[in-house]
Amino acid sequence: MGLYGQTPEVVLNAALQAISCYVVQQKLQGSYRQAQLTRKVAKVQEACRKKLEEVHNGYQLVRLYRAQGVVCFCHEQYVCAGTVPLYSKLSIRA
Repeated sequence: MGLYGQTPEVVLNAALQAISCYVVQQKLQGSYRQAQLTRKVAKVQEACRKKLEEVHNGYQLVRLYRAQGVVCFCHEQYVCAGTVPLYSKLSIRA
């Protein structure tokens, strides 16, 4: 103990400084965690937005074909292939 033999005021002041330092560190950690989570949420929202846009575009394409009297049949082998364009996933018959 480095404070042995010191006056009570000095000991209490040192304890107060240590507690203040701890509180500031906890606030910094909290704000850092919040910033990380905010970035993560933004990434997830962007990924969801892109996926929703992709699904919406596909839906609009099918809706357009149906409005024109064209029937679309999806090929199962292309469903999971992310590199195949949407128009090649559909077999169009009048």
